[in-house]
Amino acid sequence: MSKTLLFVYLAATTAYFFGLCESALFQTYNLCLVDCFFVSGLSAVAIMRYLLLGRINVFCITAYATVAAYLFPFGLAAAFQASLVQEDYWGHGFAILMIAFPLLVFGSSDQHDIDVSNYFSRRAISQNIGQIGSLILGLALLETVLLLTQQWTYGSTNFSQGERTSPIVLLAGQVTVGLAGFCGLVSGTLSSRLRMNRLSETLVLLLSLSVLLLQVLWWLPVGRRFLMVQLLLGVITFLAARNHFRLSARKLVILGAWLALLAPIGLFLTRIFVTLRVLSWSRSGARVDLFELLSQLGSVDPNTVSMYQDQAAARALILDSYALVARYVTRPFLGLEAITQFLLALPSAFFDKTYVLDQLGGANEALWTNMTGIPYSDYAQTLLLEGYIDFSYFGFFIYVLAINLMFRALLVICHRFGGLAAFGVVFYGLFYTLLQVEGTVGGILDHFRCALIIVIAGRVLQMYFAPSLRFRSLRQRRLVNCYVPATALIALFYFSDSAQATERSYRSIREWTSCNGSTDDRDGVARAFDLAKHNSFELLIDCPLFVHVGTDISRPIFIEDGTTVDFAADGKFIIDNVFMPTWVIANSQDIKLRGWRVEYKGSMPVDPDTGGYTLNGRFVRRPGSYQPAAAFHDLALTPWLTKNRGIVFDRTKGHVSSPWIGPTATASVFYILGSSSKIRIRGMKLFATHDADASRYIPVCFSTAIGFNSNQQVSAQTAIERSSSTPSEIDVDDMEIDGAYMGWVGVLQDSQFRNIRSLRYGDLQDLDGKNVGGIGKWFAPPHLFYLTTSANLDLGNRHILIENVLDLGIRAGLSRDDDVRSRSGYALSLKIAARDSQVLNYTSFRPDGLLDVLPSTNLTIKKLQGTYNSSFLNGIYPAIRFPSGDYTNVTLSDVELEDLAPTATIAPITGAGGSSHVVMRATKVILHHPEHQALTKPSFAGIDNVVDVVFIVK
Repeated sequence: MSKTLLFVYLAATTAYFFGLCESALFQTYNLCLVDCFFVSGLSAVAIMRYLLLGRINVFCITAYATVAAYLFPFGLAAAFQASLVQEDYWGHGFAILMIAFPLLVFGSSDQHDIDVSNYFSRRAISQNIGQIGSLILGLALLETVLLLTQQWTYGSTNFSQGERTSPIVLLAGQVTVGLAGFCGLVSGTLSSRLRMNRLSETLVLLLSLSVLLLQVLWWLPVGRRFLMVQLLLGVITFLAARNHFRLSARKLVILGAWLALLAPIGLFLTRIFVTLRVLSWSRSGARVDLFELLSQLGSVDPNTVSMYQDQAAARALILDSYALVARYVTRPFLGLEAITQFLLALPSAFFDKTYVLDQLGGANEALWTNMTGIPYSDYAQTLLLEGYIDFSYFGFFIYVLAINLMFRALLVICHRFGGLAAFGVVFYGLFYTLLQVEGTVGGILDHFRCALIIVIAGRVLQMYFAPSLRFRSLRQRRLVNCYVPATALIALFYFSDSAQATERSYRSIREWTSCNGSTDDRDGVARAFDLAKHNSFELLIDCPLFVHVGTDISRPIFIEDGTTVDFAADGKFIIDNVFMPTWVIANSQDIKLRGWRVEYKGSMPVDPDTGGYTLNGRFVRRPGSYQPAAAFHDLALTPWLTKNRGIVFDRTKGHVSSPWIGPTATASVFYILGSSSKIRIRGMKLFATHDADASRYIPVCFSTAIGFNSNQQVSAQTAIERSSSTPSEIDVDDMEIDGAYMGWVGVLQDSQFRNIRSLRYGDLQDLDGKNVGGIGKWFAPPHLFYLTTSANLDLGNRHILIENVLDLGIRAGLSRDDDVRSRSGYALSLKIAARDSQVLNYTSFRPDGLLDVLPSTNLTIKKLQGTYNSSFLNGIYPAIRFPSGDYTNVTLSDVELEDLAPTATIAPITGAGGSSHVVMRATKVILHHPEHQALTKPSFAGIDNVVDVVFIVK
């Protein structure tokens, strides 16, 4: 049978190769598309065959699981919207087929399959029924307790969020993944004879069936797709044991018929899955328990669900990451990534592994991105990609060989020392982990560590239930020599794993604040932030807090080195800063902001002349414009830098202060300047209240600005370029902005933004929707990203990555310009000037437009797509502009753009002069009833410029 499957697999690979030839000749992908479904279906059948027969071959399972996990979603994405699948992806699909082939050859010749039927029989289970029932009951009670106490929630085992995961939760999450398969096997074995004479067997049968139902509640809030695989694993192992691990063509046909009959139920469950996924996604990564998810199901917007389905169908999933690796990685890491995976799985009690990993460049995604600049999504965590990056194509084989050895070694330990029940749970847990191609070597090591705890539990149950003299002898004579040292070792692993749970010290913000969301808690928050600096403790925001800043220049809060602030489910900041920031990061390093929820309740005035500013609660009159911003800059920020950063401002040669960035950027929620670096932001949500009109939107979320370096004397004659720095190493992942004028504005370097979502946006205006842009249009035109130019190239934007951005473009208010003679800029989504930078997978539906490319060098923008409306802009602005010259090696590729105007009167893309090596490739523009001038292609004056733009008229 194995050789037959191998022959069919080789035939499918050959067909795929001919599909590549077809695509090269006729630009169609029909054969490749059909083959994707065929070979992934073949892989799924092969996996079920191994399960039904009860003989597991690690090499073959890994190869088939890899092919199925990569090619099925690839084919599905191509079937839904083939235009979104790039031509070179088909070649990568062929590479995946070929990589798996040697594993299948090696696995087919391997005579040492794990034969489950050798271990599980009715007799074996009957003899160990007490041990099996006790272990299942114990794990089921653990699941129940964690669910009822709401410790098992969405994000509870996610280390990237934090962090406070207890060892109990980690143990449960790692080991009970195999409980469904084990319970299915036990149920199938016991029910093979319905007439049972022993009450204990009946109870264990009922308990196993109950646990299968409990798995739905257990995994629903944290892993819905894992739940689907687990339930399938439970059903197949039940059928396998019920039929005594015998397989025939007739049984396969019956199984296929049942699967076909259950297809409607599967579609219904898929709808529930998508709804839950959208609901948890809308929470911006905040931890949410099962009961809260279920209670909010009815509140999910159907339009959002449809959008999610469209996005999911359009993605080739993990193939994107594989394509990036194959394209950009030119040399292996010589095993460095494998080393970090191993270090990641070791207990933190042995050494400071966080420091070691940071010195190596990180682990997993962080390592790859830091060393190559390749952006990654969650789907990059795969054995295939890890093996490929470490040791090129040969690496996948090495990794599977190592996992095969671990698999066998752990099963031997469990079988000899842990008893039948422990062996079963660990076996299916390992098999489940192996089946997840997105799993890592570190995940296998984590499972190994947690499985040792189950071995100890199995040994205790063996000694209690087994009646043989052998176990009594072990209990009497070898207890100290065997069990106690093993228990001590397990305890060390058990209590030392969560470095966060054992090494980190958390203190609640409740120690310093009233926590009612209405009383001004600014002073308490400032005090807590000050005490948390230098890694003294991690501050936990677990209640709503009102932080009043307004126009008072004495109230912004400065964040110092080594500050970490985490949010619990009930944590929220309510802020009202106007013309000045709420938080300032000035020449500070090593700052972590995780899970923040920030609600804005202020209102920016349209009149730049406020008459003065506030100082310590007292209004101070001052002539001019935007007085609070100027006063904060000169009278609060500059003196603070002198006192806390040792910057002496010598005014004997003229006025000098911290570099002024203007009133718009100073009005940000977070103001980051100077040599600030190593700032990590995860799972942050900034929003205006749901009933807020555009006059009460957040002015600016983040500003990053050039600033003087610490411990120096500066004067009016000091050269900025030799005495200043640009904020760097800012890592933002999973951020949502809802109700803002400006997202991120300024300059920065060596930084990345991933998984950014923007919902509502607008432009500065009064309560009546007038004076858009402010009186005299003094407020800068809003953008989601506005990475500005710098007079000094060394201080400008460099090594920036922006990836996976979705700007829904829910517009509030009118555009600011209605006459060509009074232009002041327009509120498009992305405005960027950068060197050696990338923008990947950027989608915008803003009616204001998509992109302004400012002077840039070595800038790549790929997969830019969306819509705009030139009639909303009164026919003044296009969707994409190159507003000035001096462009070198700028590439735009895979651009899809649609002008929603009923009649297009302006060209959607404009060019520029002074350009060299500007390339626009695979650019498609859809126009409705365009006038002649709207069909004009962009023109670039210079050398080696290539423009490939296709207009589609509707």
